[in-house]
Amino acid sequence: MYPLIIPAVLLFGGFYFLGRNISFLRNQIKLGAYLETNPAGKRWVKHFGQEKAIELFRRYFLPVGIVIALAMIWVGCWGTYKVLLQYLQN
Repeated sequence: MYPLIIPAVLLFGGFYFLGRNISFLRNQIKLGAYLETNPAGKRWVKHFGQEKAIELFRRYFLPVGIVIALAMIWVGCWGTYKVLLQYLQN
């Protein structure tokens, strides 16, 4: 069952990032708190200011993160399907 490790990590990571990005997209206060505590977020806030950084994240970065999370879920499902097909055929 070792071949299932990478698809499982992709699935769990994809679902985690999808949930986190959707929650940040829906709750601006939570996103602001994240930007104030995360070192990379602090740099964005320092460079652009709090409101502009939140706007940039909501408009560009969170939708891209959602697409990447969905891609991770798709690849994890596809990998799980392929591995299980091999095990069932043997």
